[in-house]
Amino acid sequence: MQETECYDVAMFSTKTFLALFFLSSASIFSSLAQETEPVPPPWQIGAPAPASVPPREIHVNRDCLILPAPADRTPRLDLQLRHDAVVCHLEAQLNSQHKEEMVVGDELLVSKVKIQEQEYILQNITTGPVVFVVEHHVPEKWRIDSDPLPEAYEGPIAFFRINAAPSEIVRLHVGMRHVAHQSTRHIRG
Repeated sequence: MQETECYDVAMFSTKTFLALFFLSSASIFSSLAQETEPVPPPWQIGAPAPASVPPREIHVNRDCLILPAPADRTPRLDLQLRHDAVVCHLEAQLNSQHKEEMVVGDELLVSKVKIQEQEYILQNITTGPVVFVVEHHVPEKWRIDSDPLPEAYEGPIAFFRINAAPSEIVRLHVGMRHVAHQSTRHIRG
């Protein structure tokens, strides 16, 4: 009877060992299978995804003339500018002036204010997204007074950036203001 008990204990130990071995192996293989992605066959592997390329920039000046890219510009004054009314044209060019009065202490300041406004109509005629960079010249003693404000200034040039999807038409309103003090009058109290 001892021999069968030993045999039964040995068989139980062997079966338990094998069961634990298979369970631990299965658990290791399943965790490895979850961590690694299967490699597709070579005929299913396509070209790598293109790296994120920044959108193309189209530069235009205050007169809606298309400028060469900044890297292609030379210091010469005879830049080859071109006009394409489909890509850029101006609407609502307005000039006005009015007087503004402001009380400072016991003085009345009367100023003559000139306003210039224009609206750019820009159309992306490409098949990809573009950024229009409007390079708007701001004369001396004038300032931009519109929304949005320029993203940057380089000397007298204000830079506006406008994103456009393929075939999208975008608008940019630019207003400028010039204030000339005309007179000062003393206010009696």
